[in-house]
Amino acid sequence: MAFDDEWMGWKDIGFYHINIEEIEQIVIDYYNKLYNMRKDISQWPVYDFFKQKLVLFREVLPLALQLRDESIRDRHWNDIRFEVKEEFNEASDDFNLERVFELNLHKHQTFIDDLCHNARN
Repeated sequence: MAFDDEWMGWKDIGFYHINIEEIEQIVIDYYNKLYNMRKDISQWPVYDFFKQKLVLFREVLPLALQLRDESIRDRHWNDIRFEVKEEFNEASDDFNLERVFELNLHKHQTFIDDLCHNARN
């Protein structure tokens, strides 16, 4: 599947080097293609699986963009580590898009939204 090929190219890119806007546009394009498929295909399990994958991307990418804001400091990352209850080093080469998904940051969206909003103000 073409999207899996895209993911293989994105997942290992360092967090601060990801072109989030480009990935977001590609995800939107895939989502639109999926939405415009024949209705009978929407009953297939693979359709629902792929749709959920795209929805997850559409949730995670804006969070990643917020976290790359210049106002986010070490103390904010410490707060995120405490919130997700997992250690990671956002400055390491191993911190990439795949790691962002592994951390399930989308499940902490409200916390991250508030943290980023407070950091900017």
